[in-house]
Amino acid sequence: MCSTLSCALQKHSRLGHTIVLASLMIPLVALRDLATLTNQSQFRIYNNSHLKLTHLYISNSDQGFWTQNVLQQNGLSSGESIQVPLDPSLSNQCLYDIHAVFANQQAVEDYQVNLCSRSEYTFSH
Repeated sequence: MCSTLSCALQKHSRLGHTIVLASLMIPLVALRDLATLTNQSQFRIYNNSHLKLTHLYISNSDQGFWTQNVLQQNGLSSGESIQVPLDPSLSNQCLYDIHAVFANQQAVEDYQVNLCSRSEYTFSH
């Protein structure tokens, strides 16, 4: 397990990106307050694309694998939304990776989505 800052550094390091530390300088008080602000137990996914979402995987950014498909067999049609529970054992975690597959088999991935600072995520494919 790592702090938000060290996870960000590790992720960018693995991707071969250079991080300018000056841009990451945030008062420690702000980091502490952010962590206690909103430890979400769930969030809402919106499908505002014109395609059905057939698979949706949401994993903690510290994990090296995708969890099971949260949509199961139903999928998520265009214009629909779904409430997604987060693992309560990870209540102190904020950063999640999202992997979605649409009906045309196109996949979309988003990394290090901060679910402590937002309660929803929208696909507008």
